[in-house]
Amino acid sequence: VAKQDFKTGDDMQRKPDNVEWILVGIILVAVFFVWYTSNSNNESVAIIRLNEIAKETGRDVQVGEVLMKERAALESDLMRQQKLLQEDIESKREEFGESPTPEQAKNLQLMQKQMQSRLMQTRQRSQAKLKNRQMEQMQEFMVELQPIIIKLCTEGNYSVVLDQSMGRVVFYADPLVDITDAVIEELNKQ
Repeated sequence: VAKQDFKTGDDMQRKPDNVEWILVGIILVAVFFVWYTSNSNNESVAIIRLNEIAKETGRDVQVGEVLMKERAALESDLMRQQKLLQEDIESKREEFGESPTPEQAKNLQLMQKQMQSRLMQTRQRSQAKLKNRQMEQMQEFMVELQPIIIKLCTEGNYSVVLDQSMGRVVFYADPLVDITDAVIEELNKQ
């Protein structure tokens, strides 16, 4: 009869693999986060609707007026450029006469294409400028609101403020609820 080698419970212990260590790390970070936030004075999340604040305070109208003025100036500049380019093409047509050579006709077509390309590029730059200006206006408004939000967070024990109008973007977060360093520390321990 062959002798079978049975291992006892002490002999069957195995070492945890990487997945188990990662799971343990995640659990530790979660426990640490819960402990850390429970010891923080601020434990709540608040919601704001930035678009409604802008509307109620008239800030949306101010931003709209600024953007309309800038759009009008950019459109005026675009029209001026278009007129200058069109005048250049017309002067070439006059220079070539009523019966341009095939090479001259090709030159006129090329000028027309270049004009359209320049105007398209100018229009795209104008739209990008307007979009950037709108973002700047919004950033200025958010900077203006920051002290008010911080004051209300302190009074209401809020640690995070989400802006519902922008798809629940974090508008403000108390630095005390940032656990980045704790996560790094836990990962480094592993």
